[in-house]
Amino acid sequence: MKLKAFFVGLAAFVLAACNPVEVLDETDTLVDRYHAHWNGGRIDPIWIEADEEFRSNVSKAQYSALMADFQQIFGDIKNSERKSFNVNSDNGVTTVKVAMNTQFANGTGVEKFEFIERDGKMGLKAYHVESGLLEGYDWSQHDGLADRKAEDTDESAPME
Repeated sequence: MKLKAFFVGLAAFVLAACNPVEVLDETDTLVDRYHAHWNGGRIDPIWIEADEEFRSNVSKAQYSALMADFQQIFGDIKNSERKSFNVNSDNGVTTVKVAMNTQFANGTGVEKFEFIERDGKMGLKAYHVESGLLEGYDWSQHDGLADRKAEDTDESAPME
């Protein structure tokens, strides 16, 4: 009987530690904040608030240059709704992938966000946009970001 109570308690602890609804609510808030920064032309807060892994993969100058281009290509975000998500918790590290169908001022795209929780704080780990508006975009001007862009499109983990 004590063993059964232990497993029930353990299950409750695991579910409380990684409540997918709570985690998804938090990432919705982060996506909304990202969009507000985007529309306000505030690139610095996005980079500063991002996870350490994001900041180690791209310099602030690289990210600012890329996002300035993206803001010109896409324009402001008019509307965005969640297309899919995937919440994964492994050894106490929670990652969330969220795909958003987004209507920009100049067209549509699918934004892909990946968030990671470290030390109780959820931060942006990766960001990618798929859109016909990027057709012909010269990625070579961004010092290796084209290679990282290709890695970001890995579909091995479904976002459903």
